[in-house]
Amino acid sequence: DETEHHAAVLEQLITTMGGDPQYVSPAARATEAAGKKIIESTYGLGGSLDVMTAEMAMLDGVLLAEAIDHANWTAMSRLANDLPEGDMRDAMRTAVDEVLTDEDEHLEWARETRTKMVVLQAQHPTATSAVAKGEELMERIKNWFTD
Repeated sequence: DETEHHAAVLEQLITTMGGDPQYVSPAARATEAAGKKIIESTYGLGGSLDVMTAEMAMLDGVLLAEAIDHANWTAMSRLANDLPEGDMRDAMRTAVDEVLTDEDEHLEWARETRTKMVVLQAQHPTATSAVAKGEELMERIKNWFTD
């Protein structure tokens, strides 16, 4: 819900500043394509017994997306500060003030959750061993059908 709200805030800002929120620049298309590949990569482990690795792939995607989001809103904050006083500066400042705190929280959640997952994997070799055994079993079963 917050992300959808942030998109609406950004669309309103673009409109307020005289832009077309439906326009997709070449840089935005490249970012969109990269984002799709990140999401696609999280499905590469479909059917795997290794739930921890699948979760880590998803967390990596979320962390990357949140880091980029946060960097963009931080850059907008700096740009707002550099604008001359007036309606455009006020509109950008208002948008940034409304969204950046949420983005701080999103990025921190993604970092902390990923850190917890890495620590869990490192400190609980039983879980890692069970996953490895499950993957080994799945590979044997696959080989039954390919041999």
